[in-house]
This record gives sequence, C-alpha cells and structure tokens, in this order.
Amino acid sequence: MPVYSGAKQVTKGSWTVPPAEGEWSKVEWRYYETGDSVSEVVAFYKSQMPGKGWQEMAWMEMPEVSWGYYGKNDEQDGAMVWTGSDDGKTFIALMRASK
Repeated sequence: MPVYSGAKQVTKGSWTVPPAEGEWSKVEWRYYETGDSVSEVVAFYKSQMPGKGWQEMAWMEMPEVSWGYYGKNDEQDGAMVWTGSDDGKTFIALMRASK
C-alpha cells in the first residue's frame, strides 16, 4: 500500500491467527498523521491504489471520516483506508490483510 507523502507514522500493529473460512489470517495496521486536508489524502489514495494493483470495492465519504475498501489477488488480499481530522491534523489509518 502506498503511504501518503509527508505523513508521519504514529503507531503500527499486526497479528496472525489460524484462519477460519473466509476470514483474514494476517492483518497489519499503520496509523499516520499529516497537516494536509482530508480531501488531499482521499484524492491520493483514490489515485494511487489502482496503480499498485488494488481494485476499489467501496468508498464512503462522511463529514467526520472517509474510508475506502480495496481488494486484490482475486480478493485474497484486502486493504482499508480511513481518514478524518482531529485537533487540526488529518489522521490516516491503513489496514492490509491476507486470507
């Protein structure tokens, strides 16, 4: 997954579990913040994810948060992008998972 240029990573996490049918077995999270606007971050991910092989499955934009869901490798891999603003900064939460 691409990382928004200039975003500062604030934390990360991951886990691996034995998969039940149809569930994600390996999940990674990354959290970033930037001074750029939510609309700039959304535009970046909408333009950059397809170039990395991700197909947009859904995108929702609401006043508080925007998020997108992507799939690739015949939906064996999934990714989610959340972005919103808080205290004058834009946060970005990225999740990538594999079956």
